Amino acid sequence: MVQQLSDAELEIMKIVWGNPEEVTLFPYIMDGLAAKGKPCQKNTLIVLLSQLINKGFLSAKKIGRRNEYTTLVSETEYQTAQW
Repeated sequence: MVQQLSDAELEIMKIVWGNPEEVTLFPYIMDGLAAKGKPCQKNTLIVLLSQLINKGFLSAKKIGRRNEYTTLVSETEYQTAQW
C-alpha cells in the first residue's frame, strides 16, 4: 500500500524522480526547490526527507558527511496507487 504524500513531500519526490542520476544528493534537492520558487530551510528539508524514508519512498545511504537518496517508489507506481 503506497501512502499519500503531503504537497511538500510530493514536491521533493518530483525533484528526485526527475533526477537523471541513480542517487540524489541533498544540495540537488535544495537547488531544485529553489528553482521552483519553493525554497526550503535545511532543517525542514531534513525532516521531510526523514518522513519520506519512513513512508518507504526513499532510502538513504550515508557517504562521509552526506546522504545519498535513492527512490524506492517510482512516479508511475505512486500515480497508479492514487487512483
